[in-house]
Amino acid sequence: MNKNELKDLLGLSENEINSKELQIKYYQFNELPEMLWDLIQLEILALSDCPNIIHLSESIDNLTELTSLSLFSCTSLNTLPSSIGNLTQLTSLDLGFCKSLTELPSSIGNLTQLTFLDLSVCHLLTLLPNSIGNLTQLTSLHLRGCRSL
Repeated sequence: MNKNELKDLLGLSENEINSKELQIKYYQFNELPEMLWDLIQLEILALSDCPNIIHLSESIDNLTELTSLSLFSCTSLNTLPSSIGNLTQLTSLDLGFCKSLTELPSSIGNLTQLTFLDLSVCHLLTLLPNSIGNLTQLTSLHLRGCRSL
């Protein structure tokens, strides 16, 4: 898949595909195209209301410049790849309303620049990993409606 095919599949403009910020709404497939993870210039990636996405590729760690990742209301997302811990520039992670998210990888503790974490209305089946204590820059943690067994 080339950039034009990716642009067409995601319904994006040329400017969006080449910018540092990418917003994808209402994507109806259960996997994102692998080429998305080659957009290494991205600093902000926002996926919202993408109800069929089940998981993210381990290749997400290609996005080394990413400072903000929003997966708001990706209601079928049930896991995060452990490679998410390699996004060491990340300052904001929004997982709000990811109702199928059942656990966080322990690698989440590697995100030591994280200042904002939203887990609102997630249905975690386990407690937060101990590594969450490594997030010493965290100033905003949202757990409203978050269920844990």
